[in-house]
Amino acid sequence: MKQYIFLTAAAAVLGSACMKDKGNYDYKPINEAAITLPEEVFTKLGDTLKLRPEINFTQDAGDGSDTARYAYKWVVELTPTNVQTINNTRNFNKPVDNLNVGVYKAVFYVTDKQTKVGFEKKFKLTVTTAAYEGFFVLGALGDSSRLDLLAFNGSNPDSTKLYADVLTAFNSDYPRPIGKPLGMHTASKNADYQFFISTTTGTNSLERNTLKWSANKALSFLCFGKLPEKFAPEAFWSLQWSYAMYLNDDIYIYTNTALFILNAPSNHVKDEPFPFKPSKHFSFVKTLYSDYLLMFDTQKRRFARVGITSTGKENYASLLVTSSSAKFDFSDVKMDLVWMSRNAYGGNTFAVFKNAAGDYWYSMFDIATGNQPIFQKMNVGADFAAAKYIATDPTHATLYYSNGSKLYAYLPDANREQLVQDFGERITYMYFPENVTDKVPMYQPYRGSLLVATFNPAKPETGGTLRFFKTNNQGATPQVTPTIAHGGFAEPVGIAFRTRANNL
Repeated sequence: MKQYIFLTAAAAVLGSACMKDKGNYDYKPINEAAITLPEEVFTKLGDTLKLRPEINFTQDAGDGSDTARYAYKWVVELTPTNVQTINNTRNFNKPVDNLNVGVYKAVFYVTDKQTKVGFEKKFKLTVTTAAYEGFFVLGALGDSSRLDLLAFNGSNPDSTKLYADVLTAFNSDYPRPIGKPLGMHTASKNADYQFFISTTTGTNSLERNTLKWSANKALSFLCFGKLPEKFAPEAFWSLQWSYAMYLNDDIYIYTNTALFILNAPSNHVKDEPFPFKPSKHFSFVKTLYSDYLLMFDTQKRRFARVGITSTGKENYASLLVTSSSAKFDFSDVKMDLVWMSRNAYGGNTFAVFKNAAGDYWYSMFDIATGNQPIFQKMNVGADFAAAKYIATDPTHATLYYSNGSKLYAYLPDANREQLVQDFGERITYMYFPENVTDKVPMYQPYRGSLLVATFNPAKPETGGTLRFFKTNNQGATPQVTPTIAHGGFAEPVGIAFRTRANNL
């Protein structure tokens, strides 16, 4: 049966092939279009993108401007299954404000309405922002704050641009009055990038690309539980998706899932009846397997740590364990903590202590292993007692500190201090930026460099300067080489580098 059907069908096909063809094959050429556009197009959020495709038709001497005959469409591929139309005119002349920063596959279509035949031109669309990468500088300006941005252009890495009062320049709608500055911080949250501006009127974040503010950007909105209306931590530190905040002698942790709970401070050792009073100098420490918040108990003069967990449970702190070969006892240092920070690259923690006799001691230790490679009495002068800012070289253990307009270096190998430079302007901020990318050649003057911010009070709106120095201090002589400087800022109080790691 199957063979019979097959043969019958085959005969039918052969028979039909022998029949006379009576169709109309009077073919006519159609109006074809050749479209010319750049292979790659760059634009910034907020800027007007102007594109005028060159269109040549085979049967029309016009340039495709006749909207009665032609239809147009500009589309971008958000995902392989999600295509979005961003314009329906022949020429593109509008801001690309409905896309996030990123690189997109884009297509321009022109359709002949008479023949219903369409033609396309594909190109790559790169959307950046004026806030693509760069240094945000929170400055003091009278009784208020001003946020400035030294922006690096993502499409042209050889250029920088200063946006003074970037909140106004970007129409941020940030709540006024801004208040006096407390600090500027950056962090990640659920694959999103956060800018935190902390002032006396509260702590708020900004949208990562547009710098827009809304009520749900307030830190009190992000955290679990009721916070004061003008919640402003006295100290704030971030590590990736975790934030630690100091307020009223307590330290709280906020993570993506272990939410900030006001009645569950981290400075509480398990089985002890009350939380201890922590120093404002605390630090996040990364070890091979875990991340920790490291704290110092100012009353019992001991170290405690709490693990950064991904649960919503209260997490008690534990005391650091001291090894038999230790140079000092973590659970009883017998000195006050003056300053503490971490080495983001090496995992070590650096600390300065002061004993009852007024002597300063410098320490480097690893909380994962308990090792204490450095613990020594510092040979420093009177200026160290009034040090305003302290920073540790991320590669070497050299300690930098400021007093007024003077920058000093303490070299642990030689156990001595040395005046590096007197800027003639007051030093207002100092640190080693940790998150400057090493993938862009233009960032070499910034990555791993010492950033020293100074201020000239004769120019209250433009007297701030960011100065960058390369350091090489292994040995007895500090080698501090200036690389680049940028001026025009308000008085710098807080500085943070906005990175584009993972295109955030």
